[in-house]
Amino acid sequence: MSWHKEGLATSKCIPSLQSRSNQIQRLQARNLLPLDIFRLPTYTTSGLRFFPGATLQQWESQIKGLSKYDDIDDMDPEERIDFEVDNFNVDLGDGALHPALNSIESVPNLAYRRLQVGYSPSCATLTELIKQDLPLNRKQGLIVERVLSGALAWKKHAYDASKREQILLYVGGEGGVGKSQVIKAIVAGMDLIKRKDEVILLAPTGAAANNIGGNTIHTALGISIAKKRKPQVSPRVKELWSNKTIMIIDEISMVDLAMLNTINNQCKIAKSLDRGSPDLFGGLPIIIFI
Repeated sequence: MSWHKEGLATSKCIPSLQSRSNQIQRLQARNLLPLDIFRLPTYTTSGLRFFPGATLQQWESQIKGLSKYDDIDDMDPEERIDFEVDNFNVDLGDGALHPALNSIESVPNLAYRRLQVGYSPSCATLTELIKQDLPLNRKQGLIVERVLSGALAWKKHAYDASKREQILLYVGGEGGVGKSQVIKAIVAGMDLIKRKDEVILLAPTGAAANNIGGNTIHTALGISIAKKRKPQVSPRVKELWSNKTIMIIDEISMVDLAMLNTINNQCKIAKSLDRGSPDLFGGLPIIIFI
């Protein structure tokens, strides 16, 4: 009724809404009654199903009993089988309900992928393995291969500037071209060689950081909102950066030059320059701006 009155008042100021507002019907008592789905002419094709109260109570008791799963190792073998395959005795006939999770066979097995990697993988081999789970086009594949090539070459001397050059990459493109896919692929590749903890993902805002599963620049580097650089960083920040070799900053267009300078200085402080290179941006071997 409130919306209806607002619509009538608005239509007096905007004549074009007058005809539409007149079509609004008053709320009737029958609109507040429970809906009998069996009387709907479209019931047979609606996908709605009715389950008796007794069935619902039975399901409720079984769901509450799911806490037993923690003690499944102590169950009798037959009881364990019944518990794991229980489908609540639902007989829907036409399959109106479908499982929300994929079967375990469709989930990539990280351990199996690592066996395929072998002891001395190449960047091309890693990229091809990644493509089996994360589709990459040619340009995406080139970026991932370039980054993994550097990571493999600098495994034992990542911070020795005399033995390698810093990789600085800028990956640009409008929304939807697959920049986030590149980030996922790089992380997946480092995970295959058991060095995922060397990658740090940053973004200037919380929403952007959440989108890539990373941290905000301020949080990761202990930067105040005023962007002031401190002469030292907290133990938490030092621990976070202790073994990082790849820094990826997403939404780099939101980062100004002053902030880039602050990132550079804070990275070097966090690395304490004992494992970083003072002549390189951030003191890290691989820097990627997305």
